[in-house]
Amino acid sequence: MLDEWNYPRHSRGVTEVAGLYAVGLPWLTRHASATLALVGADARYVAEHIAGR
Repeated sequence: MLDEWNYPRHSRGVTEVAGLYAVGLPWLTRHASATLALVGADARYVAEHIAGR
């Protein structure tokens, strides 16, 4: 379940595998997703998805 760059396939950090999420990957949602400055926005989205919001 990896993409052509060997990263997990996902949609905004939500993978195809139940309970498996990703943050901090390059280009998760934008160019700077892998930087400390912007990983928070991606992590917030994943956390809200887990919480069912």
